[in-house]
Parts: sequence; structure tokens; C-alpha cells
Amino acid sequence: MRAEEELGALAKLRAFSSAVPSITQKGKGWFHLIALNSRDKSVTIQAYPRTDLERATDDYARIEARAAAGEPIEAVLVSAGPIAQLHRAYPNYFLDTNDFVDRVESIIRGARSTGNRGPNDSA
Repeated sequence: MRAEEELGALAKLRAFSSAVPSITQKGKGWFHLIALNSRDKSVTIQAYPRTDLERATDDYARIEARAAAGEPIEAVLVSAGPIAQLHRAYPNYFLDTNDFVDRVESIIRGARSTGNRGPNDSA
């Protein structure tokens, strides 16, 4: 439970799941820069044409520098061509994780209400 609070993994899963419609709508590129801001619970997606790898890489490096400076942001730059190829190459970005997150949150609530502690929780 404490580990989840520190990592914020469930919030990140929810945010990435919300990126799917945006990827589909903005998927008119060859490269896709996806950035998750866990503080704002926002996802931004930038599509780049096949001829703009240098700009995509520069933009990715800028986001990584912000993350290294402590900003709660995570980015991934994927190259898969049109959206259909992106879907085939990275199917996990298109999965709906909301049911999984709901179940994990329910387990955590149940453990808290019964006083059960996991191996990473202090007494």
C-alpha cells in the first residue's frame, strides 16, 4: 500500500489509459511523443512526420531533462508509422487499464479497512 502511494502507479496507469483517444485523434504522424505529468494528471501527445526525427528527438530530450530536474513527468518517443502500426507495435498503450486499477484500489481499500499491512508497510 505504501509503495503504491510513493510510486503513484495507479494514477499513472489511469493517465496513460486516457491517452488512447488522443493518440487515435492526433495519430497523423510517424513518431509520437507521449508525455505523462503525474502531478497534473495530464497526458500530452505530439505527432511528428517521418521527416522530423531530429525535432522529435530534441523535444523528447527536453522533456527528459525536465524529469531529471525533478518534474513529475515521464515521456516515451515511439516510432511506428501510422496509427494502425502504432497499435500493432505497442498494444499495451491501447488497453483499458481502468478495470485493473479499480480492482487494485478495491484491494487496497479492503486491506486498509481490515488493518492488514503489506511487506512494504510500516507498523
